[in-house]
Amino acid sequence: MKRYISVIQALLIIALTSCGDVTCDEDSEAVASARALTPERLERLYAQMAELVEKVKKEEVYIEYSVYDDGIPEEFEDIGAISIEPVRGIPSIRLDGCFDHHIDLLFVGIGIIEPSSSEKQILLIWGEHSTAGEEVLWKENIGANQAELTTPDAARPTS
Repeated sequence: MKRYISVIQALLIIALTSCGDVTCDEDSEAVASARALTPERLERLYAQMAELVEKVKKEEVYIEYSVYDDGIPEEFEDIGAISIEPVRGIPSIRLDGCFDHHIDLLFVGIGIIEPSSSEKQILLIWGEHSTAGEEVLWKENIGANQAELTTPDAARPTS
């Protein structure tokens, strides 16, 4: 019996340390890269996700794009996505992750779940579920006649 416990303990240690150098905290490279996206790229990214969601909804299939399987659609390759889920609740792009630690972009205002406000948003989420942090990277107020584009960081690049 002790031998089985040792094997189980060894497998657990391997599993818990198998993330290697992946870090999904706020100071990670993937969070910095997401924050460095220009407002123009974020607006285009939102439109591209909306198009992908509509395409997948018309085909009536569940699909997840992944670098580990069939690949990422070309229009999303520049942001370093490892997976895209266009029809799972709120559409999302995973930038990095390991077990319960993830760095995701969530696209509020499109997809299956209707927005609770009149805003389209790209929300950056990092960390583990219980201690996750979040930041609105981009939002567009769609209730006004003229769209208001905002980014939370005035120092964000413009090109």
